Amino acid sequence: MYINVWYVAGFSKDLTNEPIKVTMLGADLVLFREMDGTPRCISNVCPHRGSSLADGILYKDGTLSCPFHGYRFNGHGKCTLVPSRRDHEVQVVAPGMRTDAYATIEKYGLIWVCLGDDPDAASPIFDMPEWDDDQWCYTTNEEIWEADYHTCKFTNLDYVHLPVVHGIMFQGNENPVQAPEHKITATEHGYQSVMRVNSSPSAGVWKEMREEGAKVESIMKYFVPGFTLRGQVEIGGIGSGEFNIFYEFTTPIDESRTMMRHIFLRNYRMEEDFNTEHTRRNLQNIHQDKVLAESQRPLVAPTGPNPNGIYTHDEDGIMLTYWGLMENLRNKGWQIDRSKLQAPDKAVRIIPSPSRKEHKDGWVYKTMPLIAPEDITAPSVKDLKFVDIDSIEPTRPKDYGKSEPVIPRDAKSNATLEWEDAALALVEKAPGFVQPMIIKNAEKAAKADGSNFVSVKLMEELQEKHGGGAAASSDGSEPKPKMAKRKLSKHEKEGLGMENGKELDGKVVIVTGGTMGIGFGMATRLAKYGAKVVITSRNNDTGEAALGRLREAAGCVADDVAYFKMDIISETDNEDLVNFTVEKFGRLDSIINNAVFPGDFQLLADESLESFQQVINTNVTGTYLGMKFAIKQFLAQGAETGDNYSIINISSGATRDTGMRMAPYIASKLAVEGLTQAAALEYSRQGIRINTLLFGMFETEKALEMMKAMPMIEEKGAAKHHVGRFGDPEHDAGEAATYLISERSSFITGTTVHVDGGMCL
Repeated sequence: MYINVWYVAGFSKDLTNEPIKVTMLGADLVLFREMDGTPRCISNVCPHRGSSLADGILYKDGTLSCPFHGYRFNGHGKCTLVPSRRDHEVQVVAPGMRTDAYATIEKYGLIWVCLGDDPDAASPIFDMPEWDDDQWCYTTNEEIWEADYHTCKFTNLDYVHLPVVHGIMFQGNENPVQAPEHKITATEHGYQSVMRVNSSPSAGVWKEMREEGAKVESIMKYFVPGFTLRGQVEIGGIGSGEFNIFYEFTTPIDESRTMMRHIFLRNYRMEEDFNTEHTRRNLQNIHQDKVLAESQRPLVAPTGPNPNGIYTHDEDGIMLTYWGLMENLRNKGWQIDRSKLQAPDKAVRIIPSPSRKEHKDGWVYKTMPLIAPEDITAPSVKDLKFVDIDSIEPTRPKDYGKSEPVIPRDAKSNATLEWEDAALALVEKAPGFVQPMIIKNAEKAAKADGSNFVSVKLMEELQEKHGGGAAASSDGSEPKPKMAKRKLSKHEKEGLGMENGKELDGKVVIVTGGTMGIGFGMATRLAKYGAKVVITSRNNDTGEAALGRLREAAGCVADDVAYFKMDIISETDNEDLVNFTVEKFGRLDSIINNAVFPGDFQLLADESLESFQQVINTNVTGTYLGMKFAIKQFLAQGAETGDNYSIINISSGATRDTGMRMAPYIASKLAVEGLTQAAALEYSRQGIRINTLLFGMFETEKALEMMKAMPMIEEKGAAKHHVGRFGDPEHDAGEAATYLISERSSFITGTTVHVDGGMCL
């Protein structure tokens, strides 16, 4: 990191009438405005006790007070008042009380701060002719990269990475990855590189910008102020006068984090509606660079080029020019000696300020150590060599090494079918990480239709199916959510109410873990209301016995209920369960994912990994698998808006009234509630409702045995259940489940219904 450089500390629009804390070069600083709007930057660390000045009060006289004792400092770092002795001069009360202040100016919508003691010697801020020109419009962006600022720059300081990382091929070259001829011109304040190339425009609206085969001119400029990269492309082709320009301002936060700010400018497609697409297209490349930067090692880049490094003609020429500029700063004694820096939690990091030249003594905190020119041992950039490859005759054919990648990096290259251009353009508008999934789903749908062609029409149909049931608006311009009337049940169509006790007549329901306890109670009540019910367990003997008890308790005929032995965490068993149910009863209307494993009731540190995983697998994975295959079956049955398919998941009052030794169980049940909400949103417009029943303590066989063995559990539970009793598995849980499956609840989805006797109040 280097001092005596103008850095971008923020966007002007973000600095209002409140101070802002910023970290640059590892030092804590504070930005604020005086009453006339003049921006100031001083050290954020109060020299009295080290408090954060950014947390203090900004006064109308342009001073900022410390939040601890109220010491006030102006924008020049001078302490103007000690409130406890306001009738005395500050230097009488606290001799030498002052803090570091830095040259600050506002230009091009940015707050620039020269971090160092000699702003006059720093490279001057460059001109930005497009600013305040009505012929240009712009958007901005800022984000933190978890990488050293050198590494952040290296990801875009060459041309070869364009085809490799961004897929921008150099058309017209025999080798489209080889950078065309370009010339680098350097000064002490930066450099410039100019390249003319025939590159294909991006798909979508960008394809309209220029004719196929038109050459474009790309100009890359780097400025030391702001560590700024300026990229310019004549987007419409040479001579079109239509330019896409970006400025990338790089501010080191510390040794391993960097603030990246961008201004994207254009003088074409000036309408405001194009801002989003313009920003998206620029950020697409930038975020690809970000992934690259954050994955490189070491996390903190070296302070100069590696003398043992391998440097090549095409990839490293511009980077070495960059290192030459950094070498100039180092030779002036402006490089911070990172090897001598103390961790910020052990020492206050202070950048030397101009005031320290005038007042050499009396400062509370020392400044960061610098590397003296006479102590420099690193080699000079000019001594580093790379092969002059242009002077050597090639020994391999031009197409050597061309092969298809096993896993294509370009999302569109995942396409295996023929695609309509406009359909691929729709894919490109999606975030890069979801593009392969969109392509996979689209091609799967095309093949299901017996086609090898993916059209825009197919993409729109998929969007309607998976994206919320979109339908054309009245004027055909924008999609709007699909709406429908509620469909009447078979019972309602026949004019039957609830008085005959067969409200669920015709419904087919699965209850996992339905052979005992709450699950058995729900299955019994559902069967009494006329539903066809399938119960499951892992033990065939107990399952068959439970089936007999269920027939007797529900008073139903033998063929109206069935049992299926399964392992709840087996994907195959869950799929087979649904298939068994459909083969037995002809359809599926609802599933209650009730199977549960509570865990070993240990303190978290004593819980075995095996037990923890069993809790998660049973309660979360089991629920997910049940939902997955039920939803697939509902969709196969033609589920659509207005239908009334129902999924019920199970949570626990322990998630609200947390108890000891239940961490894995509570975590699993909260996860179930999250699954419920997410899935409810995804499938609500397909007529599939998904809700959670949250249960308190119920008088199940196991619960009654536990209360008998440990009366204190019953006593504690009684105090929490404010209705004065525990839950009845059939009456309370069964009625709640009936409601959520019935037509009465057809307007309810994504919610958690408490059946807890007031336990969670």
